[in-house]
Amino acid sequence: MKTQKTIALITGAAGGIGSAIAQRLSEQHVVALHYGHNREAAHQLKLQLQDMGREAFCFQADLAQADVGAPFWAAYDQSAQEAGFEFPLQVLVNNAGIARRGEIGQRRLGPDRPLLKCVSGT
Repeated sequence: MKTQKTIALITGAAGGIGSAIAQRLSEQHVVALHYGHNREAAHQLKLQLQDMGREAFCFQADLAQADVGAPFWAAYDQSAQEAGFEFPLQVLVNNAGIARRGEIGQRRLGPDRPLLKCVSGT
């Protein structure tokens, strides 16, 4: 019985936890390696996985941008198609994050986007 290939997409896969998750998931899935800025690390991981006989492809999208949904999925679709992987997406690991140093209450994602916003209601 032949198993149908599926894709596992890992955001923030260029290093750390994302890289480890991608390595593990590549045992059972084609892995889509998302990276925001570290192209070199993502492509090195892709080559490492391919050297192990596993299938992977990379794509870039800046998740810190407002309204990133459509550009993110367009980049994913284009990269998957160019790599020849037109299998169903079965797993999504939302691992991407933004690291900011300093007092959490003082950090901002943009001019009008605080990193932490406390909301209370009744």
